[in-house]
Amino acid sequence: MNISMLFAVMVGGALGALTRFLAREFMVVYGWTYVTLSTLVVNVIGSFIAGFLLIYWSGVEISPNWRAAIVIGFLGSLTTFSTFSTETLIYWQKQEFLRAMFYILGNLSFSLLAVSIGAWIGGRIQQ
Repeated sequence: MNISMLFAVMVGGALGALTRFLAREFMVVYGWTYVTLSTLVVNVIGSFIAGFLLIYWSGVEISPNWRAAIVIGFLGSLTTFSTFSTETLIYWQKQEFLRAMFYILGNLSFSLLAVSIGAWIGGRIQQ
C-alpha cells in the first residue's frame, strides 16, 4: 500500500458516495417514496458491476490503484450494507415484519443474481 493507492480509494469512495446520494435524490424527485428502493437499486447495480469486473479483469492488466479505486472505493461506497441493515431494522421496529423479510430477500436475491449475471457477461466479453 502506498499514498497513491490511499488517494485512489479516497477519490473512488467520494464518487461512490456521491452517486449513491444522487440516486436517492433522483428517486425522491420522481416520486418513488420508498427510500429503501434506492438502497436496493444501488446494491443490485453495484453487485452487477463487481461481478462483471471480477471476471473481466481476470484477463486484463489493470493498475492496482485503479482496481482499488473502483472496487474498494467506488463500489464499496456505492453499495451499502449498513444502510440496508438500518432500513431493515426500522421496518422491524415498526413491526412491518413482512416488509422487512421481503426487503432482506430482495436485496440478497437480486444482488446475488446481479453479480452472477455481471460475471457471466464479463466472461462472455473476455472470450
